[in-house]
Amino acid sequence: MIQFSRIFLLIFSAFLLLGCEPKGSQQSVSTKTESFRVWMHGSVAEQQALESIVREFLAQEKSTAQIDVFRFNSESDLRQLLLHEIAEGYAPDVVYTTPAWVIQNINKILPNPNAEGLAKDNLLQIFIPPAVEAMIIDNWVYGIPMYADTLAIVFNRDHLITRLSSTSLPAKTWVGIEKNVAELTQFDEEEKTIKTSAIALGLTENVRDAAHILANLWAVYGGNFESPDGTQIIFFRERLGGGSIPSYNPLENATNFFISFTNKNSKNRTWNVFLADKNTALKNFQTFVNGQVSMIITYSKNLPLIKNLADKSSARIDMGIAPFPSVSADRLLTDMKMLVVPKKSSDPNIAWRFLGFAGDKKAQQIFFEKTNLPTIRLDLMSLQKEKNSDLSVFIDQAKRAQVWRSKNIEDEIFYQDLEKIIQAATKGQNIKKLISGLGTRYQIFVDQKNKIQATRPKKSEE
Repeated sequence: MIQFSRIFLLIFSAFLLLGCEPKGSQQSVSTKTESFRVWMHGSVAEQQALESIVREFLAQEKSTAQIDVFRFNSESDLRQLLLHEIAEGYAPDVVYTTPAWVIQNINKILPNPNAEGLAKDNLLQIFIPPAVEAMIIDNWVYGIPMYADTLAIVFNRDHLITRLSSTSLPAKTWVGIEKNVAELTQFDEEEKTIKTSAIALGLTENVRDAAHILANLWAVYGGNFESPDGTQIIFFRERLGGGSIPSYNPLENATNFFISFTNKNSKNRTWNVFLADKNTALKNFQTFVNGQVSMIITYSKNLPLIKNLADKSSARIDMGIAPFPSVSADRLLTDMKMLVVPKKSSDPNIAWRFLGFAGDKKAQQIFFEKTNLPTIRLDLMSLQKEKNSDLSVFIDQAKRAQVWRSKNIEDEIFYQDLEKIIQAATKGQNIKKLISGLGTRYQIFVDQKNKIQATRPKKSEE
């Protein structure tokens, strides 16, 4: 009886999530629109996966609607045109975007009308915690995530086997990584030139996703961006150390540590501007496949590119993958995309039926098989690991990661500003002042926004 109740609970939760109406009242997609439109930014593989899922959905609906999955060149282009279209009274049926954009534009997104108050515990039996965190805002289900990616170490097995004294794997902590650096970095006889780098860190010019790496380093240092109510920006404030431990700022510590890998006077010195070409998109990826750097940090979505480069390289890299190292907090930030329904969608009921279909096991399997991005469904993780063992570390990490939940500043804006801080810090500017200036600028924006919203006239009930 207990087992039956549990199965019933899952089916009932799924029913609510799908936004289904009674079968007799369902309206065919073809009666409402000539095409089913999805706007997105992502890879060609993501576009093709979404097209396949839309095709399956329309076939289930017995619809003759055309499939229109439009891929934008950048996330900023998508967001800019979407806001313009919504202001004009138009929108696609569904949007594929980030949780960060959703939480800041919640008034433009339509939640599932059948899932108010759906218990998180129910959804946590189907999806990983950060996916549920992205889905539910103020007790409403606002979308369906399609993947959750994280940063991990990609390493040259041969380098670590032959050069590390006591292990053949990257260290699990950043203190251990420092010890790895000492053993893996190879200099010329006068120690003026780095012949082989241990890890590509410290610069933005020739390190892919440098700001993302710093943000995750800040996260594992225990950093928090803003107060729970969103009224105070707190990342630039010092934390009380307690006892003999002095006060500290997690982002300042993380930035100092990050740039130490390119500081000529640091014991961590292992990277510089000459080790990778800043004028190409490949940057440190090319250095890695050439066998000139032992470890890089990247997302799983970049593995196909790295493998393709490795196949063309004469270095013959035996590639391994290890978790992102920890400090005081075992947490990471996710790179996640989710499907949502704009309020101006031509038929929100049909759009939400599609989101329910996209969250189902069959559709999620189509998505991960076409994209090789880490799944968010608990019942697909073992299968995905069997099909692609390279994703095992990323899948396991995603379960304990967190989504960007700022009500004020988008994650991409923060990453852009972190990039500027790294560039200024490597030129000798004071890191504490750089971080304080950024935090102050954000706080002024938040105060202005709150003041405007407080004086905004109330909308009349429609």
